[in-house]
Amino acid sequence: PTAGEMQTRISITPFKGPKGLLDPSGRLKQPVSVSFNGAQGTSVRTFQTGEIPSAFEASVLLTEGATSRYPFDDYKGATIISVTADDDEERVPTVIEASSTVTDFDLTASPPDEMSSAGQSYSTLSWTASRPATTTFYAVWLMILMWGLSVTGLLLVWAVVIWMVDLPFWAVGYLVGVLFALPQLRDSLPGRPPPGTIFDYGSFYWSVTIVGVSLILCLVVWLRRVRSESRLRSMGAGQGD
Repeated sequence: PTAGEMQTRISITPFKGPKGLLDPSGRLKQPVSVSFNGAQGTSVRTFQTGEIPSAFEASVLLTEGATSRYPFDDYKGATIISVTADDDEERVPTVIEASSTVTDFDLTASPPDEMSSAGQSYSTLSWTASRPATTTFYAVWLMILMWGLSVTGLLLVWAVVIWMVDLPFWAVGYLVGVLFALPQLRDSLPGRPPPGTIFDYGSFYWSVTIVGVSLILCLVVWLRRVRSESRLRSMGAGQGD
């Protein structure tokens, strides 16, 4: 989805028999061309007479959807295919079957439609890819968790700065641990989306900023208090002399 494309594998299985395109050995009796809507425009894959048709890879453009909407992103596209026999350039009747091996998305497809363009007929298979409910739930839970960790650090700073509570020895370790754990939580997202998604602007960037600022404030307050205590001890020692 980052590149705006979907990788597909197209495999043709010609019918055998007297009126079919295959001879008894399973080889083509005449050249066959497969036209499809590749990412760079209309592409053609031609199988010559005597060849055994094999599957080939093709990239199809995504017409809708963007990774910036992760984890609520979904995508739409269409695969357009036309099979012709080169000797008469007439379209060969085809039956389209589609299956998905993508694990990061739930793919659904509508029944193929027939369309014509420039006097040539095509079969169009429209499909939609969406994130599984488990992926969306996990991403939303991580957003809530990141906010919870960052707000906890903010409350800790509030207690130290406003309520003048002594800085606990574990506070700095907690904030440093959370600061380094947030990127690891971000990398655990299914599909590992690129930076700049709804997830990032909704929780990750804010959480890193809040925890980082909280850590700096805790250290600044601690240093100021240590300095003040050192001065008081120096003044007390001077008065004692």
